[in-house]
Amino acid sequence: MWRAIMLGVVVLTLVLPVGRGQSLPSKARCRVDEQYFGAQVQRDLLLKLQRMSDPRATFSEDEIPAKELDARIKEMTSCIVVDQANLRNYEEATSTFQSDIEIRENDFIRRHHMLSEFYAEDSRGLR
Repeated sequence: MWRAIMLGVVVLTLVLPVGRGQSLPSKARCRVDEQYFGAQVQRDLLLKLQRMSDPRATFSEDEIPAKELDARIKEMTSCIVVDQANLRNYEEATSTFQSDIEIRENDFIRRHHMLSEFYAEDSRGLR
């Protein structure tokens, strides 16, 4: 349920601005990009698994940068509107990209020793 609500929020915040002067991608582009993005995600997952098994491993330049993940989330969210027949594929891609960003954000917070500050602010209701 929570995931559906979050996806709805993502759709509203990302798709609505597209209607203001920007065009939506075509169904064909959506389908090709979703397959291409999916192959890259599988490759990146293997890189992550390698990193997890070797604590000395660091970020790979082959991984998709966070800004590119944001752009892909926007595109796949637009594709949800354009191509309802493949709704599930676009939802899964969007969810995967968002999860990747969240993992990186969490790693950033831990790396910069900001977790205690996060917990302190959260306990004060700052969300």
